[in-house]
Amino acid sequence: LENICVLPSHRRCGVANVLMADLFAHCRDQKATEVLLEVRVSNDPAQALYRALGFRLAGVRRGYYRAPDEDAVLMEMAPLQVSEVCRQPGACSPGAG
Repeated sequence: LENICVLPSHRRCGVANVLMADLFAHCRDQKATEVLLEVRVSNDPAQALYRALGFRLAGVRRGYYRAPDEDAVLMEMAPLQVSEVCRQPGACSPGAG
């Protein structure tokens, strides 16, 4: 999987949780035991989501991103687990706010 992104008008509605829950289900089906991801060091909201889902800091990849140049935070979930956050339905209307 290359990218997960949610339209600004649909953020904070649980869409990312649903996408991640589907990813975890696929990983389990494939007998994966861990999930690794990179996220821009400046993307605090995504990092907070991943921590809430059970990911932990695994390292930093210097100069990983281009345009603009930026480091990546490497996060991992091992063993693969499903957080209660993934099971909570969204609680907002897309476009609201």
